[in-house]
Amino acid sequence: MHCARCHVVPDINHLPIEYWIKSILPEMAARMGIKDGDFKPYDKMGFDEMQIVHKSGIYPYLSILNDQDWNILKEYILNIAPDSLQPTVQKGILKKQNRFTAKDFDQDGDIDFGIISTFPDYTNKPEYSIVYLENLDAKSYKFQTYSFEEANLSRWFLLDSGDIDIKTEIQILF
Repeated sequence: MHCARCHVVPDINHLPIEYWIKSILPEMAARMGIKDGDFKPYDKMGFDEMQIVHKSGIYPYLSILNDQDWNILKEYILNIAPDSLQPTVQKGILKKQNRFTAKDFDQDGDIDFGIISTFPDYTNKPEYSIVYLENLDAKSYKFQTYSFEEANLSRWFLLDSGDIDIKTEIQILF
């Protein structure tokens, strides 16, 4: 396949047909030395940039694919490309984000909490816009409150938790 000479073969379904028609296919053709439609690869370049691109051989003088094969490839792509993209379901370690997460973050056998304040007091206690509550004694509801100095550098909205570095430790992500 000619694609792999320049890049990893793309999944055609990852972009809607409009992008293939208006952008990707014209650029692809030009990079294979094919004039297809009214695409002008040097159109918006200054003279110096045009010289550099020309010398690089990105847009070859001679076609590396004959017209028949180019038309077959183009038709194949346009027949497969979706009209629009469908929403995707996020897979992986992150799930729905919240303002609260409860897990055994310190791995001592009890549940700890990560919390983002809904209405923080940025004037008097900005560091408490995000807190980590370490469970010291679950039976008596005793927690140690932690925050961090940089908590007041942003307006936190959502958080999640997961093993982001894949080392079996769960981190709070915000």
